[in-house]
Amino acid sequence: MDILHFVFYIVVSALCAGLATTVLPGGAQAKTGSAFLYKALMGIIGAWLGDLLIGPVGPSLEGVRLLPALVGSFLLVLLLSLTSSLLAALPGVGKSKGGKRA
Repeated sequence: MDILHFVFYIVVSALCAGLATTVLPGGAQAKTGSAFLYKALMGIIGAWLGDLLIGPVGPSLEGVRLLPALVGSFLLVLLLSLTSSLLAALPGVGKSKGGKRA
């Protein structure tokens, strides 16, 4: 894989993750971040996860299977969104006590 294909792979992965964050309701974009590299990483992990779950089906664009990448990215973003919501709901997690540090 040369550098151009690698860059295109990252762009396609980021677009899949970006689409997944846009489709999810409830402010998943705000909970999962909006940086390009973060979405690219989520897209790459999502493509790997989707390939494990449903296999290499659907069209491929520069080595990225689009259907598994979208499904895997959607599941990964959903999992991250649910995890951040659950952690935010726990008492004492992420909240400052307002006291002085020792």
